[in-house]
Amino acid sequence: MIKLKSSSAFFQEVSIKVLLAEILVLTAGLALAGYLLNPEDPFLVNERITYLMVLLAVLTLYYGLGAGLMALFISTLMILYLYRSFPTEYFLWHALLTLIMGEFNFYWRRHMERATHKTSYLEDKLDDMARNFILLKESHNQLERAYLVKPVSIRSVLYDVREALAKAEKERAYNILINLLSSNFKLSKGAIYRKVAHSFELSASTGGDVPLVLDDPLVKKAIEEERLCYISMLNLEQEVSRYLAVVPLIDGELKMLMVIEEMPFVSLNKDNLFLFYVLLHYLYREESVLEKVSPLLERFGDIPIDFLKELKTHYDLQRTLEVESTLVAFYIKRTALEVEEIIRDNLRTLDVVCRVKRDDRDIFLILLPFAGIEDAKGFYKRLRSTLVNYMGMESFAENVRYRFFKLIEEPEVLLENMLSLN
Repeated sequence: MIKLKSSSAFFQEVSIKVLLAEILVLTAGLALAGYLLNPEDPFLVNERITYLMVLLAVLTLYYGLGAGLMALFISTLMILYLYRSFPTEYFLWHALLTLIMGEFNFYWRRHMERATHKTSYLEDKLDDMARNFILLKESHNQLERAYLVKPVSIRSVLYDVREALAKAEKERAYNILINLLSSNFKLSKGAIYRKVAHSFELSASTGGDVPLVLDDPLVKKAIEEERLCYISMLNLEQEVSRYLAVVPLIDGELKMLMVIEEMPFVSLNKDNLFLFYVLLHYLYREESVLEKVSPLLERFGDIPIDFLKELKTHYDLQRTLEVESTLVAFYIKRTALEVEEIIRDNLRTLDVVCRVKRDDRDIFLILLPFAGIEDAKGFYKRLRSTLVNYMGMESFAENVRYRFFKLIEEPEVLLENMLSLN
């Protein structure tokens, strides 16, 4: 679930005491300045443009409607004290302006939240692609170096990690990862610790017991600077560490620590340490994702985890920020023709597709992020043209059906409807 702050609750962005103090000081300053300039009419009741209008505009547009109403209320109390007869028209006019500017502030914040979370989503996708590229590159290098001796790739091991997490075997997943580092990167002695509440728990180790010493200078440096650290970064004349390197995993806050006690210096380099960080981050993200989609995974075990993750993410965006996303389901009878490659060739960068087998049909579920029904219809027309050219109109009409789904229902209900062949 994406954590959001309410756009209407202005007090979530600033301390209520600080805000009240600021409003009181500004309003009192405005009244004092007005009284010194014009004791008979300090609030410029008889003028078209007033100081109060400017103050209300600044506070309401910056903090929201609540701040504007507070300033208006305090100003009204001062007006009651300074004027013999209450200027009703003056009050109503400023109240109306405050409400209008408060509405503008609300929609502007809503728009900014949508833009911010869309950007955040795109950045996450870019990070995922970068990590996958690094893993693929390193996996290829490992295959080149050791395939004849030990036919194993990093990606195949990470697949085992994902399978272990899917079966709720977290301890085995961490052991698979530490064994990968031990066998492929000559990690002689090291351990992975996961932060639980305010302490650290041992998740996996290799080469014997490796205790975590939080007072160790290298550990303290890694935690304070939030980056991977190795022994040469210390002042060895004044600081002594029992570790060769410490790899922290930061995701908003410290989540994991990997400590390395023994490892050949030939293998102890920045590239390998950065890869260790990528692998830890992969494991952490997989664990987090599986926790969110585990109910869906139990119910729809034949749908890939990546698709369920994207579906859950965009449902949360729609529910909290009303960001539109649409799904298209293609129901294709199994024939000698292979259409999956054609469908994938017509996808945009962010689009996600999965293939599910049901009875005599293949169901292709396609998620179109940030796309409405009209965008989905445009995608269908483009794909239909390609499929007709490939299959022929008669074969297409006999073998292909489709449906559109707006991402507004719970994922469980939506998937049930999409997988229904009726």
